[in-house]
Amino acid sequence: MSKMEKRKQKTTQKRRQHVEVQLLPSERALVNAEWLPADVDPHLLETAKIQWQFGDWEALAKLSTEVIQSHPERANLAMLCAAAHQQLGQLTEARQLMRLARGWGASKEQVVRVLAGGVHNVLGRIHALSDNSERAFANFRQALTLEHGMTPPSYLIKARVAAELEGVGEVNEHAGELTLSVIGSSSRNESTHGNESDHATDKAYQQAQLDWVTGNWQKLTQLDNLTLSEHPQRILLGIYAACGHQQLGDGEAEQRCVKMVRQWGASTSQIKRFLLSGIYNRLACASALLGDQDEALVYFHKSLNTISGDIPDAERHIQSRISSQLADISKDDLKAMLQKLEVNPLGNSSI
Repeated sequence: MSKMEKRKQKTTQKRRQHVEVQLLPSERALVNAEWLPADVDPHLLETAKIQWQFGDWEALAKLSTEVIQSHPERANLAMLCAAAHQQLGQLTEARQLMRLARGWGASKEQVVRVLAGGVHNVLGRIHALSDNSERAFANFRQALTLEHGMTPPSYLIKARVAAELEGVGEVNEHAGELTLSVIGSSSRNESTHGNESDHATDKAYQQAQLDWVTGNWQKLTQLDNLTLSEHPQRILLGIYAACGHQQLGDGEAEQRCVKMVRQWGASTSQIKRFLLSGIYNRLACASALLGDQDEALVYFHKSLNTISGDIPDAERHIQSRISSQLADISKDDLKAMLQKLEVNPLGNSSI
């Protein structure tokens, strides 16, 4: 038996041994299809691993299911690609790839480990923005641990840190720890809260605030246009635009908006609050993706509580925020989560 035939036989055996997974008809067709040797890129898995290690989520997420399906290591590729979509907040794609990975022979433990690594990645960003270098570094290290007992080399951890904190932080090369750079000059004293009466009469500002609390990220990105600089509330609207880009995974646009509001006099603390809130939101979505509804609720609450000083009634919109962010999960799961919200409206937890 040739080497290629042995690999094909091994792949077929793994598929037969997997635990039954609920698949959509289109997904079942992909699971049952045979991989085609002629279409295999021998470097594809290694490239995907490098992209995963260095946090190049946008490039990794571009892998199509058709390309993955034709590879003998498609279960591993699907898991890595799912992790990329998870980091970009694309839950529908992440869920589909998780199901396909299971259908192609990946164990539940393997899938959970990869997605849990994504949660640690988000936690690393949270601790970094909170100036907790030790916990941030520990979480980024855990995020890069795919195998039990395998500690990633320090250069990989630093590379992941640099990718995740680009534009909002920097790596301390000497201690191997994280230190956030000052986002804006301490001499900037311009108030970002503005006059409350102006806010009340500003429909654009009111709508942007509503879009933020309810999670309408796509609409917030539309604030990022040439007329923004002329608006009297340009700082706040610019921060909202940055949040929209953050949630949609457009890091370059997010950085541009952050730099723009800094130039206009935005305070360091307010920029950090909104970016941290956005990370909590992504962590909530990741927890829901892993099936932990209680943890997801806690992080949704934290996402809104973090900016309570900027938007006092933000918590009032938590049901709308959850519904919009988890629109892709099953109706039963969403209903169960909203019922838990009614039982525990304050999201009390030890997390």
